[in-house]
Amino acid sequence: MRLINDSNILVTGGAGFIGSALVRQLESLNCQVTVLDNLIAGKEEHLKGTKATLVVGDIRNKDLLREILKRDRIDFCFHLAAEPYIPKGYQNPETMFKVNTLGTIHILKSCHRAKVKGILYYSTSEVYGSARILPMSESHPTTPHSIYALAKFAADRACFILWKERKIPVIIMRQFNCFGPREAQPYIIPEVISQFSRGNVLHLGNLNAKRDFTYVDDAAMGAIKLMEVPNFEGKIVNLGRGKNWSIKQIVEEIAKVMGKKIYEIEIEKKRLRPFDVDELLCDNTLFNQLTGGLKFTPFNIGLKKTVDWYKSHGKKWSWEE
Repeated sequence: MRLINDSNILVTGGAGFIGSALVRQLESLNCQVTVLDNLIAGKEEHLKGTKATLVVGDIRNKDLLREILKRDRIDFCFHLAAEPYIPKGYQNPETMFKVNTLGTIHILKSCHRAKVKGILYYSTSEVYGSARILPMSESHPTTPHSIYALAKFAADRACFILWKERKIPVIIMRQFNCFGPREAQPYIIPEVISQFSRGNVLHLGNLNAKRDFTYVDDAAMGAIKLMEVPNFEGKIVNLGRGKNWSIKQIVEEIAKVMGKKIYEIEIEKKRLRPFDVDELLCDNTLFNQLTGGLKFTPFNIGLKKTVDWYKSHGKKWSWEE
């Protein structure tokens, strides 16, 4: 293992949902963290209580990247910055590719020039499309079902090619779904929590879709464990719990946590995605072999922590403000 304790770390998108959880985990290892975030999805308040240096800017700004990498003597980079919300790609596919694909290439090349020791690229389970084989290993067919997933997959492949061609030291991590405090987009779990806080009628889309959810602090620690794996550059690894829940089951679990014994669900056509992913289920065998695995927070405990955070922050997610 190569320990990253006491290192200088760059986290792109570090003011976002997963990024801010990662910053906290890194600081617990005595790392000095620099965050690069444009604060469109991320929020400065997500870093409250941390010692991270926040630089507000765009990952496509090569001069800014060069300055940060040199000034802060960056040892490792966790690259999370992205346009993450799938429906945005329906109206603006160009932005998805400019940020998620070209932005990633800029990060890789800049880090390579600065002789950064390791880069971890946050890809996504969405690159697989709907499950054809369960659980889904790294060799599962890749059939992206959205512009978001396609742009992330293009970056995923760019990482592999740039490792092959230039030996840029990047690990490709395909993150399955996460949940927890500081959610920055109206994904299903924060959306249900928000709607339940306002009443007993939920307006939702596809109740049968299944997703593999990991509590965000567990996922952040998993990413750190992967960064510490030596000689794994250019390789792909899944990060997920290995258990999934349908949207209907998720609603039932959140209802228990929030004390909702009676409620109604209304299906709205506008909430149905035109080409939805039916099921995702992570095969985390490789991750476990490489790192020894994770101790996952029980789903209901993670939901309670998320609901408690939501209540303590004025019953508002950042995207509701």
